[in-house]
Amino acid sequence: MIQGVKLDVEEFQKSEDALVYRAEWLTTGFDKSTKGTRLKLTVEMQIKNAGQLRTELQAKFYGEQEAQHVCWGNALTFLEYECKTSENSTFVDKIKETYR
Repeated sequence: MIQGVKLDVEEFQKSEDALVYRAEWLTTGFDKSTKGTRLKLTVEMQIKNAGQLRTELQAKFYGEQEAQHVCWGNALTFLEYECKTSENSTFVDKIKETYR
């Protein structure tokens, strides 16, 4: 879930020590960010047999006509979280995050 919008998530890859999920989230309908501001996006995931992961991303949205900004920034296409779980908790702790 991103900003309260439930995503269709599919398990993409699985190994003994990792799970990879895939989902698509569209920014259509978001107002463009004003100069010098960023939006904090809440990301929540319920991970099978582990618990809930909750984190925030910082983003800036541009208007559709502002194509030059695409040259300056990078679209976010991949998030990777290294996490750990605890037997006494229903939450997943994020150790490391990678954005691409």
